[in-house]
Amino acid sequence: MTHDGRSLYLQALIALQQTSEDELLSWFQIAGIHGRPFIPWDGIEWNPSAPEVGYCPHSSVLFTSWHRIYLALLEQVLSSHAQHLAKTYNSTTYQIAADNFRIPYWDYALTPSMPDIVDYPQVLINTSSGPMNVSNPLLHYRFQQFPLNETLFPAGESGEGCLTTYNTTVRFPVNGVSNCDSINANLQGSNLKANTYSVFQTRDYNTMATGTTSNSAFEYAHNQVHHTIGGFNTMDPGHMGVFAYAAFDPIFFLVHANADRLFALWQAMNPTSFLTPDIDSTGTFTNVVGGNLTVDSPLTPFTMVNGSAWTSTGARDLVGLGYSYPEIMDWLPISKDDLAKNVTAAVEWMYGPST
Repeated sequence: MTHDGRSLYLQALIALQQTSEDELLSWFQIAGIHGRPFIPWDGIEWNPSAPEVGYCPHSSVLFTSWHRIYLALLEQVLSSHAQHLAKTYNSTTYQIAADNFRIPYWDYALTPSMPDIVDYPQVLINTSSGPMNVSNPLLHYRFQQFPLNETLFPAGESGEGCLTTYNTTVRFPVNGVSNCDSINANLQGSNLKANTYSVFQTRDYNTMATGTTSNSAFEYAHNQVHHTIGGFNTMDPGHMGVFAYAAFDPIFFLVHANADRLFALWQAMNPTSFLTPDIDSTGTFTNVVGGNLTVDSPLTPFTMVNGSAWTSTGARDLVGLGYSYPEIMDWLPISKDDLAKNVTAAVEWMYGPST
C-alpha cells in the first residue's frame, strides 16, 4: 500500500467507525453481521427454525465464500469513504490511490506477529490539511452506545466473559488492558506456517473450506489466530476470542483478508475443485441445523445489485469481484495450468517446510 493509500485507508476507517451505529453501513452494523447483536441486516430476517446466532457460517463449506463477500462489502464501503476523502486533496495522487483502493491483509502464517501498526495509540497521516497525528482506528473500535444494550449484549453469557463491560474492543486483556506482547509470543509458537501449508496439500474443496479441529482446512489456522489474539484458556477473553464479538475488532478484517488470499491461492492451484453438497452442522441466523448446503445456497445477508442473493458460485471468481493478490497474476495472458504451477511454486517458497 502506498503512503497516500495508507492515509486514505486509515481516514476511511475513522469515518466508518464514526458513522452512527444506527446506520446500516456503519462499523457497528457491518461488524454485527458476523455475530452479535443477532438482529436482521438489510431486511434479511431471522429464520425461527435456525439458531440464535449471527449470519456467519462456521464449520461449514460456505465459510470461505461467505467471508469473501463479507470482505467485499467492507471494501466497497471503505472505498466510498476513500473516494470522498480524495476529493478534499489538491493532488491527483490521492484520487489515484482512491481508485486503486483495496483493503490490506496480514499474512499471519508468514509473519506470526501482529503488524506493529495495530498497537499504536496514534498514527501520523497526511490529511488534506497536512500531516496530522490521529487516534489509530486499527487499535480498537470504540462503542458509541455504551453501556451496551443489555438485551442485545447480555452480561454473563456463557463463554463471553466480561466483554459487555468494555467500551472498546480489547485483545487478550489483563486487568482490562490489551496484552500484545503475550499475543505475539503465543502466535510465534503456534505453528501457523506449518498448519497453513498443510491445507495446500488437500485437493478437495470441502476439506479445505471446512474444519475447526483439522489442519487440512484454512478455518483451523484462522481459529488459532482468533483465539490467540482474544486470549485462549482465559475466563476473560478479548473480542477476537469470541466469534459473536470478533468482527468489532478492526484486526478481524486484516486476518480474514489473508484467509481469503490463502483461499484464492488454493483455488488457483485447484481450479476444477469446487464445493459439493454438504449438511449444515451448526446453522446460522438464516440456515437451519441439518439443512442442505450447495453452490447455490444464499450467502445471507448479502444481495447483488439485481436483488438476488450472493452464492458460492458468484463468489468463486476473483476477476468478477474486481481484485486479485500479488501471487495470482490472473490478469496476464496465462493458462490455468501455468498459473497453478506458478502459484504452487510461490506457496512452496512462502510456506514450505524448507523455508
